[in-house]
Amino acid sequence: MSVKSVLTYEKLYALFKHFDTDNSEYITPDNIREAFAVGGRDLTDDQIASILKSHDVRGDGKIGFDEFRAIFFGTEDV
Repeated sequence: MSVKSVLTYEKLYALFKHFDTDNSEYITPDNIREAFAVGGRDLTDDQIASILKSHDVRGDGKIGFDEFRAIFFGTEDV
């Protein structure tokens, strides 16, 4: 079963908002730290930097919804 077949826009956006803890419409390093802490996992600065490096396509230090969507569906629309 593919991710595309079960992950609707609404579900993906809800997941994005889980990480966008301050409702800024971006996922920042602090958002990543907070979202994982709520789930009981503390990340190091290096782990957070690695996440950003992997998914911050624009290189602006934050992940927008289009970049987040690309994690699941590819980067053709970013």
